[in-house]
Amino acid sequence: DRPTISKPFNNNFDLVSRVEQYVQGKIPAVPKGVDTGSLFCILGPSLAGKTHITNEVIKRISEQKISVELCRKYTSRVSRGPDDDADFEHVSKSTISRKRENGEILHVYTHFGETYGIPASINNSLDEGRNVFLITPDLSTFDALRKLKEEHKLSSRPIPILLWDDLEVLLARRKHAKRPKE
Repeated sequence: DRPTISKPFNNNFDLVSRVEQYVQGKIPAVPKGVDTGSLFCILGPSLAGKTHITNEVIKRISEQKISVELCRKYTSRVSRGPDDDADFEHVSKSTISRKRENGEILHVYTHFGETYGIPASINNSLDEGRNVFLITPDLSTFDALRKLKEEHKLSSRPIPILLWDDLEVLLARRKHAKRPKE
């Protein structure tokens, strides 16, 4: 079994450094002899800093010429702007269903009433040795990916990176994020 990378997200620098060490192979995340890339699942609640940390890790690792990419998911959610469009392909729920039926989507999940799909093309990236980062707030998605690996439908076993904080800090961040700009 692969280890879990777990740190409180109020210490982002240490977490970024630890993930960087995994991707560089300084801390073994995959058994020896495995030729596929690693699938890192960034898990945490809204406003935990998942995208920020992932972008920082990808930037730092890319500078070292290590093959790494962000998994761009499908979503029925309305776009939140250009930064959001880098992480998602915005499509209708019926398009997600059709792509799932055609085998273009590996896993579908719902979060806050919106539908999300993880593209099956993630396997191509993993088979080519690229390290892939998948951002999701949903622990059941991680469990589904583990099951897909066991069923030989996913090339690499997912490695969870958990970003959690205490409830008071999370609520303070949400309250601050909802304040109108003056």
